Amino acid sequence: MAERSVLDMPSGKPEKVLFRLPKTHCYKCGRSFTSPAPGVLPKSLYGNQLMANAIAMHYFYGVPMGRICESTGVGSGSLTEIFHRCARLFESVPQRLIEEY
Repeated sequence: MAERSVLDMPSGKPEKVLFRLPKTHCYKCGRSFTSPAPGVLPKSLYGNQLMANAIAMHYFYGVPMGRICESTGVGSGSLTEIFHRCARLFESVPQRLIEEY
């Protein structure tokens, strides 16, 4: 079992969540594989719910980043990186929506 801790907001208040993830071993190639944590992007320290709440607070409701940092316990640099990472993930979505329309 591998353990991975993530900061998330499942109930509106930020809390640390510890996932116990099964780990398997491939006997052919000799590599170890760990299951992904549910509701967390790969190589992320923050859960999807916390990221979605921070983005909605800032871009939809106009809450300043300083206030989001205080309420979530996430630093301003990490918060900026969350915003940039989500922007990179959804960069191609508007063009695809236009094409489908």
